[in-house]
Amino acid sequence: MRVAKHLYNFLSKVPFWVNFFALSSIGLLLLKIAYLNQVPAPVSWFVEVGVIVEAVLASVIASYCFYIIVVHKQRLDEKASIDPIIFNLLKVVVGNVENSVLELSKESGVCVDFSTMSKSELKEVMGNVNPFSIAPLVLLPGLKKSNWLEYLENQRVVVQGCTGKVISLALFVDHDVMASVSRIDFCNHFKIISQIHRMNGSMSDLSPLLAGYYELVEECRYIKNRFKL
Repeated sequence: MRVAKHLYNFLSKVPFWVNFFALSSIGLLLLKIAYLNQVPAPVSWFVEVGVIVEAVLASVIASYCFYIIVVHKQRLDEKASIDPIIFNLLKVVVGNVENSVLELSKESGVCVDFSTMSKSELKEVMGNVNPFSIAPLVLLPGLKKSNWLEYLENQRVVVQGCTGKVISLALFVDHDVMASVSRIDFCNHFKIISQIHRMNGSMSDLSPLLAGYYELVEECRYIKNRFKL
């Protein structure tokens, strides 16, 4: 039972189209051997065509066996070694964003829960934070204390550094996770904060960043739930 389950898990990770062609070839070859070979050929060249068809189907099946034994197994072994790296990168991304929500919550005096926070709750938080007040981040060189725009820009650099590495390993990342990571990497919040973090005195609070930042939070919550972070 355990062997069968292991075999099923192994084969279920093979791309659908590969399994489809292999199973179709096996079915057609069995049909030809068990039935069509017993039917008299209406013309002589049908026999020659039949031999060629058998050879092609057998070749497809042999290629499939080679693929799952050599290529697919190697890919799964590589994925097993790379998965912890991806997991740690995603953990940094989610942890960074979750911690920033906590720090913004402290600064605003509005208590929120990252896992359940609504957009209206985040709006209240960001509406009570002065972008130019001191944030919990020291910048180098010079050990200069950052403001909240600089804090969020530093977050962008850290998070995109991690998402960029995950994207470079796209071959080993599940499609839904890859889509979420890509949305984080190219989110509107990062585009905006990279442009405005050097502004001086033209914002009274962080509410203009609400829409993009909430999208970022939602994607991080998806990844957190997906990986049980």
